[in-house]
Amino acid sequence: MTAAPRYRIFSRAALLAVACLSGSLHAQITLHTAPVGVISAAPAAGERGLAFPLVAEDVWIGVVTANTGTAVSFAPAVGDLAALLPAAPHYLEVATGPLAGERFDVAGAGPASLTLALGAGTHSTLATLADGALAGTRVVLRPHMTLARIQTLVTPGLVGSDQFNRADGVEVLRPTGTVFYHLRADGVTWVARQTTTPVNALVIPPDASVKLVLRSGAKAWLQTGVVRTNPFRARLAAGVQGFATGFPVALSPVQLGASAATGWTGNGDHDLADSFRTPLLGNLPATKVFLAADGVTWRRINAAADVGAQPVLGATDFIELRRQTPDVGFRIAVPFTP
Repeated sequence: MTAAPRYRIFSRAALLAVACLSGSLHAQITLHTAPVGVISAAPAAGERGLAFPLVAEDVWIGVVTANTGTAVSFAPAVGDLAALLPAAPHYLEVATGPLAGERFDVAGAGPASLTLALGAGTHSTLATLADGALAGTRVVLRPHMTLARIQTLVTPGLVGSDQFNRADGVEVLRPTGTVFYHLRADGVTWVARQTTTPVNALVIPPDASVKLVLRSGAKAWLQTGVVRTNPFRARLAAGVQGFATGFPVALSPVQLGASAATGWTGNGDHDLADSFRTPLLGNLPATKVFLAADGVTWRRINAAADVGAQPVLGATDFIELRRQTPDVGFRIAVPFTP
């Protein structure tokens, strides 16, 4: 049986002591520290759900002076943003203002500007951005979780193979189906099942959970990082997807604000209702909760009790969300006092 994950959250003051030791920030850049946390688990061989509610780091925090479409500008005094931005995928998360919680893939950087990538093929939560929509808001530059970064969180290391059914890997559920990615025999290259094109930089967006597939034995998993203190935007597609809440605490459907009033579909038939499917504990069989016909009550199959206020959505679980309709604007409020 897989042990339940353990969580520890630290204060802003504790992070400040760590931040002062970092040499990765230019001297003229001010860091407003957020709470940090540690999550650990001991997954056994087989499959284990995995989500990443902590942010690896806040690379940079600033206030937008202006934006024109995908071009976002900051005061010149911020320093050289291009020097802070490595090749790995990053996103810009909005921390304040009407668009708090929105995330935008970063396509490039200048001395005091960022270029965003929007629309199809990106993980941005908005397809378009009006001129001036971000002016005056505080934003945070953050690294995406990638397949290569997942590998660094597991000890002992994942073991690869050129035969997909012998390799450790990650299973990703999308509305179009399930895709298995695995480590090759060289221990470095990630590929999709029965392909040879490297996908090391493949992004696991913050609102997604996956399955870690371990064929080489039990591991220890540890994630450290920043706890977001702004609302969290989740892109909800029609069909099934791996879902994550964005916060390092177990949440209930009520805490998500999941009801008919916010665009969720209820039905007396669980196959026609919006639903979550999560593991009961570790590798034990999964359980399904669905929104009843009244649009408020959340029930388990063949049970009348309302579980809407129960924390059935674990912070690091693989959560299978089934939606009848898409929702491009769903937002989760911060479930604690920042």
